[in-house]
Amino acid sequence: MLYDRLMTVDKTTESLNTTLLEMLSVSEAANKTIFISGGFAIDIAVGRLTRNHDDIDAHPLEVDISWWKSWFKSKGFSIRYVDKIKDHSKAFVAYSPDQSYHVDMFGVKLNAEGKLSSAEGGLRHDWSINPYGRERITATWQSHNVTIFDPVGILWLKRDTARRNNTELRAKDIQDIKLI
Repeated sequence: MLYDRLMTVDKTTESLNTTLLEMLSVSEAANKTIFISGGFAIDIAVGRLTRNHDDIDAHPLEVDISWWKSWFKSKGFSIRYVDKIKDHSKAFVAYSPDQSYHVDMFGVKLNAEGKLSSAEGGLRHDWSINPYGRERITATWQSHNVTIFDPVGILWLKRDTARRNNTELRAKDIQDIKLI
């Protein structure tokens, strides 16, 4: 594992990391595009597990949502839908067989220039307002190439969302901000 020697990674995080590695392997083998965001994207950018996680935030292309549903089902995961997204062809949540963790799968589209289409699928943020300009970067996670949403942009969007909603950042978001 790539975490700090002083940090104890919980069983859920270890299971999530194993699932993430399986997702990266199968996406490479099946030629499926998938982007990772959230806490795991921060860890991938830093190059090690930095904290415990309770989910994976993943963004396949919308055209591949059905393929991913089938893949998760073949692994014993149960599929649930996100209430806010009425079109279940664009997003779902896959719960592990023992229901101890989940993977959020929000479909995205790429426009003619290859940029994320911010209003499509389950993408919750408008990447066009990211002042840092990068949508995504390519990194390596435990011998797998992976494309992640730009961690600086992720954190900027979390700060901006908290400010607009007049809410506080979560403790894990503050920890992530200190890393980047």
